[in-house]
Amino acid sequence: MTILSFHPCFGADKQIILGPRPLSLEDRLHIGQADAILLPQGCSAELYLACAHSRAAVFPEYGVRFKYPGKTGQAKLFQEFSIPHPETRCWRSTAELTVFLKKGNPLPHGFPFFLKIDGLHEGEGVFFIEEEANLRDVLGQLREREAS
Repeated sequence: MTILSFHPCFGADKQIILGPRPLSLEDRLHIGQADAILLPQGCSAELYLACAHSRAAVFPEYGVRFKYPGKTGQAKLFQEFSIPHPETRCWRSTAELTVFLKKGNPLPHGFPFFLKIDGLHEGEGVFFIEEEANLRDVLGQLREREAS
């Protein structure tokens, strides 16, 4: 049995520290020859898909992570599988939310609540919204972020 590791902390028969570079032809050959593959925590979609389509057993299995990416993906996952979760409303942009509010529509939930940026991890991009003034401030910050 040949074990290939892309994880920096776990050695194996063959260890590849990929870092930010794309997979090379040689990397893909090692994937094709492996019986088992250990993936890193910061696994890219490219690496996961290459390994998942090989004959090797892959750990961890990130299929759900890539099928339901980001915070909006998690909300969709929870809804599809009836997993209890806080009431969630997804907005494509701060402009979309701002237009919704300017039309006089009430928020779909009361204060306080969390506003989260999609696509960030480990608590980054999470804002605790306590009141309307706080919401305006955070939306201003997010508009600047979207513009940059």
